[in-house]
Amino acid sequence: MAPIIIEAINKSDGSQKIYNDIYDNVIKTCIYAIENGSYPCAYELYKNSILNLEEEIARPILK
Repeated sequence: MAPIIIEAINKSDGSQKIYNDIYDNVIKTCIYAIENGSYPCAYELYKNSILNLEEEIARPILK
């Protein structure tokens, strides 16, 4: 699914904003959670973020 999500983001007019949002709101938060030993929190955030990206960005191009 990741290649489809990346392709969809890259085709978007706001791709840089999407990548910045992913970094600021997902990756940095996951890193912080991992550094503090909160592995379940990091996992849930990452998983939910990927599911949201799949639903909001990837599915429309698959239709």
